Amino acid sequence: MRELAARRVDLVDADTLTSRRTTSLGHGMRDRFKTVIVTTAVIGLMACGVDQDQPPRVADRVFLNGVVYIADEAQSMAEAVAVLDDQIIFVGTNANAADLIGEKTETHDLKGRFVLPGLHDTHMHPVMAITVEECDLAGEAKSLEGLHQFVSDCLLRYPVSSNGWFAVQLWNFAEANQPSERFQNIRQALDAVSLEVPILLIGNDGHHFAVNSAALAKASNAEGLEVGLSAETMTTDFPHLSVYVGVDAQGEPNGRVAEVYALEAMGINNIFAFGLDLKMADPAKFYEVTLQHGITTALDAAVDLDTLEFYRTLAADEVKTRITLATFLEPGHYLDAAGDVDYASMLRVAQEVQASFEETPNVKADFLKLFVDGVLEGDPLANPPSLPNAAMSRDYLQPIFSFDEESLDIAVSGYVDVDGAVCREQSGGTSVDPDVFQSAHGFHPRQCETNAGTLQYDRDVIIGFVRAGDAAGFTVMMHAIGDKAVSTALDAIEGTTGDRNHIVTHIQVVKPADQGRFAT
Repeated sequence: MRELAARRVDLVDADTLTSRRTTSLGHGMRDRFKTVIVTTAVIGLMACGVDQDQPPRVADRVFLNGVVYIADEAQSMAEAVAVLDDQIIFVGTNANAADLIGEKTETHDLKGRFVLPGLHDTHMHPVMAITVEECDLAGEAKSLEGLHQFVSDCLLRYPVSSNGWFAVQLWNFAEANQPSERFQNIRQALDAVSLEVPILLIGNDGHHFAVNSAALAKASNAEGLEVGLSAETMTTDFPHLSVYVGVDAQGEPNGRVAEVYALEAMGINNIFAFGLDLKMADPAKFYEVTLQHGITTALDAAVDLDTLEFYRTLAADEVKTRITLATFLEPGHYLDAAGDVDYASMLRVAQEVQASFEETPNVKADFLKLFVDGVLEGDPLANPPSLPNAAMSRDYLQPIFSFDEESLDIAVSGYVDVDGAVCREQSGGTSVDPDVFQSAHGFHPRQCETNAGTLQYDRDVIIGFVRAGDAAGFTVMMHAIGDKAVSTALDAIEGTTGDRNHIVTHIQVVKPADQGRFAT
């Protein structure tokens, strides 16, 4: 007989796996499998010998006639699994498993189905991935003409939300979106849908958005006056948003927005709230995202206060997936009279959230989420092309793109010499006609400007957030993509107690000097 060291286990009958999105990017599993998922706290199942002097234990459940993947070095297979008190106590043959079957043991005939360890997803957004009846592009790449038609049809079929906005989920910001003779940018395409209803396309990465003129007009400045986002107010009222808002050749917003800060100016404080009421009406759909894909342990990597209500609704019944919540609290929403972040006030909210799940089996809220910077994707089809906003240690290059209208291929044909004579003359302040300039030089005059992206908060705020969260007993998960953001995140971690393994996630660009700091 072969027996396993005891491990916690959930057994999931996944005989009816269906094609569902498993992340906010819309990726799903296409095939149907006859599979049983076994969740173990440790994926590798290490076999050990049985003490023959000990009487055989009686299992609560025994699974027979399966193809059981043991995940040892030899990638061995077995036939049977036995479970006692939520732990695997045996993996081996059908004959030996019979010794563990008593009068009250549940036996399950797997009929040749495959058994494998459950998946532990340490960064996902499962509530965002739940499918409900709403306007949803499902990540499908469309031209601006195609987007116009799709959103127009949606506006006829679905109601406008209670806050007056019309939201479209899972817009593929990175593919297609090519202009046409009628629509030179996405703002024009959405304006042709409606000039009265503010429209919001929510990108399938949660960092890119698109809006129409009715939405841009709702932007309020620091004094609370609704002045709208325009070329003029981007200079006078919203200069801090320039890195996040795409513009056309005349400097007017072209409808593309990166990150949530420009949306907050328009009155949208939580993109996750759109469609949340439909998801809360049937919280069991959560398991279509997790269990049906073999995900039995999940870390929800950014949970705002509204989405926490979904988890409280889910917890009204037994929670069947082990879930860790990374509570997302915006530091700018917790300022004291001097305008500094009141970490004590913010952490009291986090601790209240943590305490609210302490008696909920399989759910804990002992992580915090912080966005240190943005993302590396710009918009090559805009004129001028928009640059990324992830925080880098040096300026981005200004690429000159070529676009093949037949193949729809985009290529970099060169880079602007921002230090050359043409740009030096342009920086002298002389007003030029963008069309004349572009015709003469092959790039838009605003491409003489550069930036290195931006941290989403002051460096001191990032460091203060991480160290305050650590001192309060929370693990902090930091989104950091550019090398400056990664360095800042590591600086913040270096000043913590060392009692917790804080997380820097994505880390797409890292300075060589920072690589070794991850191990210390």
